[in-house]
Amino acid sequence: MSLFEDVPIRTNANVAVDEDVTTEEPIVEPRFFAESIYPRPIDIQLPRRPLVPSFDTGIVPFGTCFAQGIAEDMGELGLRVHWRTEICHHFSPATLADALERAVGLVAHDQSDLITTPSGMISPYGYKFGHEYGQGSGARDRVIARLAEIGAELTEALRDARLIMLTLGTARVVRLKLNRRAAVQIKMLPRDWWYTEMMDVDETIHCLNRIHGALAHYYGGPAAVPPMVVTVSPQRYLFTSDDISTDPFVDNSLNKSILRLAVDRFIAGNPDRDLVYFPSYEIVLDELRLFEPMQSLGDHAHIGNHTRPYVLRKFFRNFAAPAVVEQLNLIADIEKFADEMSATMPLGLPPTEPRIIARLVDLLDRAEALGAERGAKLSGMIARLTGLIAGTLDSDKRLDLMPTDDLSYLISLLQHAKSLLEEDQDAGRVDLS
Repeated sequence: MSLFEDVPIRTNANVAVDEDVTTEEPIVEPRFFAESIYPRPIDIQLPRRPLVPSFDTGIVPFGTCFAQGIAEDMGELGLRVHWRTEICHHFSPATLADALERAVGLVAHDQSDLITTPSGMISPYGYKFGHEYGQGSGARDRVIARLAEIGAELTEALRDARLIMLTLGTARVVRLKLNRRAAVQIKMLPRDWWYTEMMDVDETIHCLNRIHGALAHYYGGPAAVPPMVVTVSPQRYLFTSDDISTDPFVDNSLNKSILRLAVDRFIAGNPDRDLVYFPSYEIVLDELRLFEPMQSLGDHAHIGNHTRPYVLRKFFRNFAAPAVVEQLNLIADIEKFADEMSATMPLGLPPTEPRIIARLVDLLDRAEALGAERGAKLSGMIARLTGLIAGTLDSDKRLDLMPTDDLSYLISLLQHAKSLLEEDQDAGRVDLS
């Protein structure tokens, strides 16, 4: 009998003290529980769209430190991602809207974008800047020039972008008392110079429309904006008791709820725009509930290093073309194989071990099948395989014990790997010089 089928249970209608339980007529358990309990492992389902058709797809992400980590992971996998912390890093959609409107020329940079800290540092408070531009004589002009420079870099990246990614961190925004402008960077500012407030759903939607409007201005209309994937960061934003009147965890739950509802209404209210919701928040909070304690920094806020790759795999599984998914899988398989061989077989590959050689043949055949789809990261992995084979052939001790047929086969595998690398070099995917 299935755990979730109708189960006859005993009635206690005839139960008396110190008497045995009797069952005159069985009562059937209502099917409510069988139909409402989710009996399977959680695997959030999404519609599949090839938003990343190839490794050459230009991707421009904006948002939180979670977004930054995803962007860096994508870059390490060989995808073409533009991330500049100075202009792409934002916790609130309010500061991102301000930055994008200036980057695309809707609003000009001026001195109101800067504030002088008590130590004399010039801070562009709406951006996540380092300190190198804001010190000494002429600092204000240098900072304004740097803002223009990173804005130009961003618009250049947007020109080739085929996907925009937007990660929202918190609906609670930090504002300067001086001008009520939203701020990103407040570490160098006295506590009494700024305050926080929770944006409501309508205010958050207004910021999202400003963001899309700035992109539409750059691209020449809303319909020309590349697909935009919007998500909510799973990481907590725990403001202190100086900033809020309630418990930080209760406040975080409220601000995430506002963001989630605002995104839903923003997408539903703009059917003419190519907007897609990706449930990073739900994946971490629901699928990974038993595995993610948010203690990577000991602060109950930041996710662990194992979580981002899981979310990223989920993203690619749903939004990358099959050739991209296969290439990502192949990169991971080659890396695992090479690590295992390097750690366990310092003398090189054993050509007399059929299973190991079969794995090597499979990896090279899969790489060859991808053809022109191969990216720079995969080419680097093929180069590593080539090194493993060449290292085996350079081992005099191993060669002395190797039968002639095995030696010939290993040499043919080396030639196969080198031919793939030569193809990639000719196509500009790898530099072997």
